[in-house]
Amino acid sequence: MGIDLGALKKEIKRANMSYSDIAEKLGITRSAFSEKMSGVNDFKASQTWAIKKILNLSGEKAEQIFFTQ
Repeated sequence: MGIDLGALKKEIKRANMSYSDIAEKLGITRSAFSEKMSGVNDFKASQTWAIKKILNLSGEKAEQIFFTQ
């Protein structure tokens, strides 16, 4: 399983948010968030839950993004 980073990028854009906005809400640096978005580092489970809430994702949409095969 992995994360559909392309779909996550689209949802961030749809929400009119930047990487900096999301990083600040997660309590991490923009650089750390960027590394996660480029696949260098993994998101923690707590971060995926927080992103779901920040972006107001439905359970189904969050599953599609965070639990891809």
